[in-house]
Amino acid sequence: MAKTYFRFCLYFALIPVPASGTTLLRYRAFLARSLSPSSIPGYLNMVRLLHLEAGLDDPLTDWTLGLEIEKPDYTNNVKQLCISDVVWYDNYVELIVRHTKTIQFGQRVLRVPLSALPGSPLCPGSAPTWIIT
Repeated sequence: MAKTYFRFCLYFALIPVPASGTTLLRYRAFLARSLSPSSIPGYLNMVRLLHLEAGLDDPLTDWTLGLEIEKPDYTNNVKQLCISDVVWYDNYVELIVRHTKTIQFGQRVLRVPLSALPGSPLCPGSAPTWIIT
């Protein structure tokens, strides 16, 4: 990780220690081109350790580097299965699914037919009706 930082500084003719806030932001943008967001803090921590070993202050405390990783919002109603997404027919029930692990941006709709099992407590056609009423 230190090698990556030193190569970055050498390539862009930047002073590695002490690093300016601009250098850190540029380094973060450079890392974002090839690393996952969860890996970037580890690389920036190496820069922090280099500064602490040199007897300098932590350069990451003075700058907001936007290291927060956004987590998906699972409470969005568009992503949840609503009662309007369940359609009852004579001999089956159809679920209309708009969001799954592989359909994350609403690019298509998945229609799942559930066949009736008359007399069974597991019948998908009768189970939703007694849950709703």
